[in-house]
Amino acid sequence: MIRQPIRRLVAAVLALLLAAFANLRAGDTAIASAVDTCKQVCESLKAANKRAHYVFLLDVSHSMHDRQLGNLYERAIGIMRHTLAFMTPEDHVTIITFSDKPSVGRQGPLGDSPDLALRGLPKSADGSNDVNLGLAIDQAITAAEADDDAAATTLLLITDSLHLPLPESKYPFRDGRKWDELRSRAEALGAGRLLAFYAGLRANSDAALMRSVIPDAADFAVKSPGYAQRLVATTRDSMARSLLLEEADGVVSVSWPRDEVLDNIRMGRNVFPVIFRNRSKYLPITVHELRITVTGGKAAAYPSADRLTLQPNASETIDVTLEWPAGPASMAPSDIETINETLEITGRFDSPYLSEVESLGVSKNWHLDDASQMVRGSVELGHPRIWGIGTGLAIVITLALLILFRRRPKLIGRLKAGGAGESTSSFGEVYLEGRKIRVPGSGRHLASLPGTAVIRGTRKPGIRPRLDLLEITFSPTRDGKRRVIAECEPNSSVIINGVEFRWDADIQPPNMRDLIRSQR
Repeated sequence: MIRQPIRRLVAAVLALLLAAFANLRAGDTAIASAVDTCKQVCESLKAANKRAHYVFLLDVSHSMHDRQLGNLYERAIGIMRHTLAFMTPEDHVTIITFSDKPSVGRQGPLGDSPDLALRGLPKSADGSNDVNLGLAIDQAITAAEADDDAAATTLLLITDSLHLPLPESKYPFRDGRKWDELRSRAEALGAGRLLAFYAGLRANSDAALMRSVIPDAADFAVKSPGYAQRLVATTRDSMARSLLLEEADGVVSVSWPRDEVLDNIRMGRNVFPVIFRNRSKYLPITVHELRITVTGGKAAAYPSADRLTLQPNASETIDVTLEWPAGPASMAPSDIETINETLEITGRFDSPYLSEVESLGVSKNWHLDDASQMVRGSVELGHPRIWGIGTGLAIVITLALLILFRRRPKLIGRLKAGGAGESTSSFGEVYLEGRKIRVPGSGRHLASLPGTAVIRGTRKPGIRPRLDLLEITFSPTRDGKRRVIAECEPNSSVIINGVEFRWDADIQPPNMRDLIRSQR
């Protein structure tokens, strides 16, 4: 009967031990996961050259040398040594010892061994009994302000003391104007870039005064497993977060061609390069579903690729094709079609490290900068060249006709034909009209003319509009051979091939009836 309760007690103890061991393993796994995430963000994103800054505030007042509590000073040194072991050699370490006033000890890169950073510390806590936590935190803020290259700064206060400053101190109490100024200086360093932890080695210490300056300061909890890894992992998270906050916009800039290209769009297919630049220092960015919209609907545009991966601070170029079907040709002399549209590039953003970025609680506002651009152009759909050539031909023809008509004026007067010399034979007469007469003609004038003749008018050089001469082309045969051309002045005669032609320029033709009668 007694053995059964004992067995139950042993089983319960073993269960508690197993649960504690499991929680310990789970805590170690969570810490390792946090460290891996920071390593991936800081190293994979090419930010490994960035470093953290750790500022230790070590209490060296006389109370730290308390044998009843197991020499708190040696315990504090052990906490620091354990924490330094998880830092990288590039991380900077500042150690400030304090009691009634602070003293800056070692400053600089950690190096390969934690013990190098602890050299020069007092061998024991030999400070006074007066402790000024305000001055100590003030000195730590000053050290953080002086280091502009650190991606994150972590303060660690280790003390067992109360805030007991000397008279006339700037921090006579646990609050006041000077504490408010300290808080403002800490806030000015930037959200997420300044972390703080405190370790109170006595239950009634004022270590939590760190929260008066940095409200998010956390208890270092040195009695819990993995406290050193947790501090370093939190700092690495903060460092990665601060690096990403520097470029919270995640901007991809767009560079378009020169204005002379975009202001001279041609009808049909236009191809020009567009440059995308990732202005992020650390994050590769992928732009999915690249699209180009054109306002107005006169044209259509599309990129040569719908997906673009941009490495940090790098550029990629794609070709943009703009199709402008300006319309069918017009028969008008001039029909100009213009385009004045806006191209806008859109896309969906992603990054291979998006999950890591989100795990750090960083909200990214990725967008394209200068994603819109105006394009302009014009095209002639009419036929100004054809119309110009046609107009020119019309002018030439008109001028030629004017010259021809001017050179061949209208005929006037009467032309008689008869035998030359002593011959009294008459071949008849014809009243001149029109610009050319062929005889014998259909009206039977000069029907008995022994041959054929063509009568035209002509002008002498100059601008006189009147008829000056008759040009008579006469052939003594009906087949037009042996033609002779002669000119006859007004009211005079000319003999051609034995026929005398007389031109009476001043005689007007009779009325129609008399004209018909004279030609019978």
